[in-house]
Amino acid sequence: MRLPRFVRLNRATLIAVLVFLVAESILAWAFWMTFHNETSHLLKLYRSELVRSYQDIVDSHARLVAAVNHQSVDLPMVRELLAEAAEAPETERSAVRGRLYRQLAPVYDLLRTHDVRVLQLVEPDGRSFLRLNRPDLYSDPIAAKRPVLAKVIESQQEAQGFENGRVYPGYRYAYPLFHEGRFIGVADYSLSFDALRRTARRIGEIASTSTEADRLAANRLLLRRDLMQDVAHPSSLNLFQPVSLHPDFVVEDEASPLRDSSFVEPLAPWMQALDLKLAAEQEIQRAMEEGQPVARYACLSLTQCWAVLLLPVRDNQGHVVASFVSYTEMPEYALHREQLLAIFVGISLIFGLLGWTLRSWIASRQRLHTIGDYMAEGLYVMDHRGLIIYANQAALQLLGYSHKQLIRESAHDLLHSHEDAPVVSSTNCPLYQSPLRGEVYRSETEVFRCRNGDLLPVSVVASPLRVEGEFSGSVVLFRDLRAEIAAKEKLQTTDVAFRNLAEAVCVTDHQPRITAVNAAFVRITGYREEEVLGKNPNIFASGRHDQAFYQGLWTDLLTKGYWEGEIWDRRKNGDIYPEWIKINAVHDQASRVVGFVSVFDDISEARAKEERLHELAYYDQVTGLYNRNAFMETLEEALAQSQASGRQFALLLCDIDRFKRINDSLGHLAGDEVLKRLAERISTLLGIGDYAARCGGDEFALMIRPVEQRTALTRRAHALLALVRQPIDIQGKRVDLSASIGIAIYPTDGQDVATLLKHANAAVQLAKVQGRNGYRYFTPALDDDANSCFELESALRRALRDEQFRLHYQPKISLIDGQVVGLEALVRWQHPTQGLLSPGVFLTVARDAGLMQPITEWVLQEACRQRKQWQADGLNVGRISINLDVGFFQPLVLENTLRQTVREAGITPSDIEFEILETAMRDAPETAELWQRLVAAGFELSIDDFGTGESSLSRLKHLPFSVLKIDRKFVIDIEEQENDRALVRTIIGMAKNLGKIALAEGVETEQQLRYLMSCGCELVQGYFFCKPCAAKEVEDFVSSEASVELIKRLRHRGSFGDGVVTYFDSAQR
Repeated sequence: MRLPRFVRLNRATLIAVLVFLVAESILAWAFWMTFHNETSHLLKLYRSELVRSYQDIVDSHARLVAAVNHQSVDLPMVRELLAEAAEAPETERSAVRGRLYRQLAPVYDLLRTHDVRVLQLVEPDGRSFLRLNRPDLYSDPIAAKRPVLAKVIESQQEAQGFENGRVYPGYRYAYPLFHEGRFIGVADYSLSFDALRRTARRIGEIASTSTEADRLAANRLLLRRDLMQDVAHPSSLNLFQPVSLHPDFVVEDEASPLRDSSFVEPLAPWMQALDLKLAAEQEIQRAMEEGQPVARYACLSLTQCWAVLLLPVRDNQGHVVASFVSYTEMPEYALHREQLLAIFVGISLIFGLLGWTLRSWIASRQRLHTIGDYMAEGLYVMDHRGLIIYANQAALQLLGYSHKQLIRESAHDLLHSHEDAPVVSSTNCPLYQSPLRGEVYRSETEVFRCRNGDLLPVSVVASPLRVEGEFSGSVVLFRDLRAEIAAKEKLQTTDVAFRNLAEAVCVTDHQPRITAVNAAFVRITGYREEEVLGKNPNIFASGRHDQAFYQGLWTDLLTKGYWEGEIWDRRKNGDIYPEWIKINAVHDQASRVVGFVSVFDDISEARAKEERLHELAYYDQVTGLYNRNAFMETLEEALAQSQASGRQFALLLCDIDRFKRINDSLGHLAGDEVLKRLAERISTLLGIGDYAARCGGDEFALMIRPVEQRTALTRRAHALLALVRQPIDIQGKRVDLSASIGIAIYPTDGQDVATLLKHANAAVQLAKVQGRNGYRYFTPALDDDANSCFELESALRRALRDEQFRLHYQPKISLIDGQVVGLEALVRWQHPTQGLLSPGVFLTVARDAGLMQPITEWVLQEACRQRKQWQADGLNVGRISINLDVGFFQPLVLENTLRQTVREAGITPSDIEFEILETAMRDAPETAELWQRLVAAGFELSIDDFGTGESSLSRLKHLPFSVLKIDRKFVIDIEEQENDRALVRTIIGMAKNLGKIALAEGVETEQQLRYLMSCGCELVQGYFFCKPCAAKEVEDFVSSEASVELIKRLRHRGSFGDGVVTYFDSAQR
C-alpha cells in the first residue's frame, strides 16, 4: 500500500521532525512545571490562610462567647429563674420562660452583632428550655441529637465543636450552669456562617496579586443532607436547598424570607456553572465524601478561572458534617498561562527554523552517503591523521567490518597490507603518504586485510581531499580483484582439466575440422594431436555403421543440439573398439552453429564387466547355487530337451521347516551359514544333468534327470531328507533341521515350467500339513485342493473385510457349586452361502495365508467388548479365555496389542485369560519373558490340550500358568479305557501338586462328569452342560443356573471329595 505523498518522509525530514518533537516536549514540560509550581504555590498559600483564619475565627468567638456568658448569662438572676423553672409546674413554666427571654434578649441582640446566631438554654435532662432565636421551639430533647450538649451534660464541663442544630448549623459553644452547687442546665451558643464567609473573601483578596476591585468571589457552607434531616426541626429544613456540587449536600437558601443573616450572597450564574463542572469530576466527589481537603483551579473559559477550595468541617467526634467551599476569581492564572504560551510559541518557531536547518544539513550529508553506498566499489575517507571518518556499504561488506568497527580507526593499522613488505609503517605507506603530498596514488597490486584475517587483493585509487583549498584528508576508492583473479585461474584450471581429463575430448569447427584434442584422446585413439588437427573426424570410422546411422546422428545433432550413444571407432593401429560418446553443438549469440564438442570414453572394459556381472546375476550370493532366474532358464531348456527326446525329468522343491526360528534366535548371519552348509550337502546329491538352486529364503529346488523309475527318485528324496536332518553346529550351538519336499514329474504333472512349479509347491504344502519332515508326490487331487485353498483364502480375506466372523462362547463350570466361572471364546465364520463354519474348516488356510494375526486381533477386540457389555449389564460370567498362537506375533508387538485392546475396551487384564498350547510354552528367552510380563500385568494363562505336546515336567513347574486343560481325547474314552482314566487321574494330581487348577474339556456324559468329580477335578466344560453358543444364549444359560442345579443333584446323589479349590476368587467377580 502506497502512502499519500504528504505522509512519505525521507530520512533527513524524519530526523529533523524527531529532534524538533523532542525539543518541543522538553520545552513544554519545563513551561508546564513552571506554571504548575507557581499556581500550586498560590493555591497552597490561599488554603493555608483560609485554614488559619477559620481557626482564628473559632478561637476569637470562643473568647467572646465565654466573656458574654460569664458577664451577661451566667448571672444569679438567670440561674434563679432557670432553677425556678425546673421546680415549677408546667402551667407556670411559660411565665418563667418569658421572664428569661426578657432578661436575655438584649444579650442576644448584642451577640448577633458579633455573628453569634443562636443562644439557647438547655435543661439537665437535655430538653431545650428557651431558644432566643426561635422562642416558639422548646421542650424538645435536643441533647440526644447534639453530641456537644450531651458531653457538657454528662461531664458538666464546657465543650465546643461544629454541629447541626434544630434551626441552624454552626460552630457550637456550650457552658454548664450551676445554682447553689447544683447543675441546672447548659447555655448553648452558635457562630454564624457569615463570619466564615467574610473571612474567606478577605483571604481571597489578600492571596491574589491582582489589583482589580471587581474580583468575583463567593463562599458557602455545604451541609450533609442526611445529618441535617436527622437533627433539624422540620420547619427549619425550608431554609436549605440542594446544591449542584454534590447530591449528598445542601446549602442555606440565600433568598429565603426566613433567613436572618445580614450578609447576603446570592448564587451567581458562574457559581452554578462551576458547581456543574466540578460535580462531573470523580476526584471532587470522592474528596467531599471522604472529607479530604481539595485546592484546585477551575476554568469556565480561556480567560475565566477560579481558585476553588474545599475544606471538610468535622464535629467533635471526627465525622464530616459539612464542607466549606470558597470560590475566588483568579485572572492571574489565565494571564500567566497566556504569557507562558506566547513564550512557548516564540521559542517553538525558533526550534522550527533550527529543525529546518538541521534537515537541510542532514539531507546534504545523506545525499553524499547515498552516492557512496550505491557505489559498487569500496570507498572510505580518512582525515589528515589517517583515521577513517566514513566508509560506504561496499567497503563494509568487502572488508567484513561494521560501521562502528571502522570509524575513528587508523586505516593503515587496520587495513593496509603490502605483499612485498609485510611490516610497513604509515610514513612509508603510499596509500597514506601520496595524498598528503597532494598526489593521486594508483595501484593494481595492493592487498587489504579483512576482519576475519583474509587478504583481499584490490585495485586502489587514493586521492587528496581539500576543503576550501586546505588539505583535510584523503579519499580511497578500491575494487575487489578476486573475481578477476579467479577467472584467470579458472581459465588456467579449465585448460589443465581439458588437457588432463580422463575422458577424451575432441573440439571441431562447424565444417567440421578438428581444432583441439586432449591427452585422453591421444591415449585412446593412438593419434598425436598434430596428426588430427584440421582433419575431419570421419578418419576414425570403423565401417560397422551404415550411412543411415550417421544420417540420424547428424539430424539429431543439428535439430536438438546434442547426440549421445554408442559408436564403434578405429584406433590408429587399426583396432576397433566401442565408445560412449556425447556430442554437443556450440552456438553463437545468433543461435548459429559454430562448432561441436564431443566427449567419449572407451567402454571396452565396461563391456567385459557387464558380461561378468551377467554371469554373477545367475548365481545365489549366499550358497553359490543357481538363483531362481537361472534355474527357471535351466528348467525351460530341460523342458525343451525333454519334449524333443521324450524323456522325463523331476522337479523337487525342498522347503526347510521353521527356518525363521534360526534367524530370529541366532541372527541372519547364522541363518546364512546354515544355508551354505545345506547347499554343500545338496550339491553332493547332484548327478550328471542335475541342477540345484536356491529359489527363496529357505527354499531349494532340484532338477533330476532323467527319471527312469520312481523308486530311484524316492531314494533321492529320502537321501535329501537325511542330509537336511543331520545336525549343524553354528556358533557353538547344535541346530536340528527338517524339510518338506514336494515332487512334480514332467510330463505327467505338467507340460510347462509354471505348472510344474505350481504342482511341486502344492506337494510341499501337503507335506507340511501332514506333519513336515517328509516328501509328497503331486497328485491331481492336490491341484483341486490348491484351488480350493486359494478360493478359501480369498473368501477369508473378504470375511475379515465384511465382518463375517462371529464369537461363540462355551461356559466353564465349577464342580464345587456348578457356577459358571468363565467362558472360552471360539471363533466361527458366518459364511454367506455355507452358513456357520467351525474353525477346523478355515484355520489351516488362514495360518498359511498369514491371516492369523488379524483374526486373532479381531477375536481379542470382540471378546473384550462383549466382556465389557456383560459387565455393564451386571452379568457375572467370570474370565473370558482366548486361544493365543504366539507364532504369528513378535512378543513385544503382541504384548502391546493385548494391553492396548484391554485398555480401550474399559476392562482389566484380570478379566481375560489366554490359552496357550504346550509347544508354545518352550523356554525361548523372548517367549518366556512375554509370559512373565503378561502375568505380572494381571492376565491369566492356561495350558491348552495338555498331554498332547512335548512338555518337560521339570520346566512345567516354573511356567507362570494357572490352569491345566486336559485334552478331550483323554476324557472321551475314560468310561471304557483304563489308560485314559489313569492319565486323567495323574494330570489332576500333578496339577494339585503344582498348585494349579485342572480343567477337563469335552465332557459329554454324566458318567464322565461323575468320574472327574471323584478324581477331584475342579473345572469342566463340554456339551453335557452347554455347546459353544452366541452371547444371547450364554446369557440365558448363566441366568437359568441349570448347571448349579445339576451339580447340586449329582453331589446329593453321590459322595465326592471336597479337595477341590475354587477357580480363583477374582474369576467370580
